[in-house]
Amino acid sequence: MSWVPAAAVFLISGLAGVALGWRWRQGGLPRLRALHQNRGLPFFVRNLGFATLPLGISSLLLFSLFPIGLIDGLWAEFLGLGLWALAMLAFVVAIAVLVRPPKLLTPKGLDSPSGG
Repeated sequence: MSWVPAAAVFLISGLAGVALGWRWRQGGLPRLRALHQNRGLPFFVRNLGFATLPLGISSLLLFSLFPIGLIDGLWAEFLGLGLWALAMLAFVVAIAVLVRPPKLLTPKGLDSPSGG
């Protein structure tokens, strides 16, 4: 059962990432807002709030691989591979929104997203 701490880390970080991403999208998190509005910082620091939601989704998908790994069968391997591919896609999306966040994800009351 040495996989339990790793699964707990993925679960906690995934839930926190989704919660923070949702809160950022609703216009909360004043510290991330201050980071975003500080034009002296690099673009990847300013856009951290935009990447929290896809990173949280990626962590939750990786968490789901732990119980699937306990199942024996070819279908479980295909399901695990598909979930891993979705997690990597969410990670790539997180990197993409760090570079250039879409206007759709701009929080309420915030100026246009700062791109790279």
